Amino acid sequence: MEYFHLTTPQQNIWNLQKYYKDTSISNLCGAIFYNEKRNSLLMQQAVCRFIQNQSGLRLRFCEGDVPKQYVSDEMEEEILILTFSSIICQK
Repeated sequence: MEYFHLTTPQQNIWNLQKYYKDTSISNLCGAIFYNEKRNSLLMQQAVCRFIQNQSGLRLRFCEGDVPKQYVSDEMEEEILILTFSSIICQK
């Protein structure tokens, strides 16, 4: 596996995360709301395929004397499908 140094912006985010430990200061998330039925399994497969094709989304970081990064060959995260039945969407 080939390791790379962090870019300056990545190093800045790394330092910020180290300073604000145990917070979600650098988390990214998203949500999609639907009013109709959908195929959750098909959606999960599409997201997995997208991540597999985008190496930037498979970056992993390791800490040593100097933090480094590498591109993972595998997608280790589970993609959760959550249902919020209490949310009422208005058109």
